[in-house]
Amino acid sequence: MKQFAGKGMGDRMRMAQQLQNSGMLDPGARMAKTKQGTGKRLSAKDRAKAKKQREREMRRKKREQRGGGEVRAKGP
Repeated sequence: MKQFAGKGMGDRMRMAQQLQNSGMLDPGARMAKTKQGTGKRLSAKDRAKAKKQREREMRRKKREQRGGGEVRAKGP
């Protein structure tokens, strides 16, 4: 509405008409949603692999937050 200040009557009418056309003046109006794709469905094997990877990441982040994140060497 601040945009209306300092405008002539013709400009105000034009702006009001643009707002009506864009749906801004009707608060009950719902905007059209864009459709989303479903994406790729993962096999059970792929889901398990992704879950394992997420769990590894969570453990790694917890370790870093908890105590510096030093990496232990495997082996003797």
